[in-house]
Amino acid sequence: MKLEGSPKEIRDHLNNSGFNSTDYFEMPSTPLKKRYLIVPAILFLLSLLLLELLPDGTPTWQSVLSLSLIFGNLTWLCASTQLRFKNGIVTLVVASGSVITFCVVTGLMSPKEVADWLQSFRTSG
Repeated sequence: MKLEGSPKEIRDHLNNSGFNSTDYFEMPSTPLKKRYLIVPAILFLLSLLLLELLPDGTPTWQSVLSLSLIFGNLTWLCASTQLRFKNGIVTLVVASGSVITFCVVTGLMSPKEVADWLQSFRTSG
């Protein structure tokens, strides 16, 4: 079937024939606003700073609260990243970077160990 005419004539013809474009085409959703990425990132960094500033011998409930804030903000950041970019690789990079940052801040790994560990991925792959 070949349609001839102006776009308005074709649109009128399709509308008169009962064609409803919303039945066949899905409107793209609006991307998540940047503030939903920036706010959890800032809160994640602030909660890491809070954990670092807690003195030794801090009551257990404060440490648990701080860790809960860190992982809650990390989850929020990863979910926002996935909703914004709809790309698993980007989400994986954000999650990995955040976990590595957490390990460095808490002293589980030194920056040199992180660099060596990342270098081992580069040479093995």
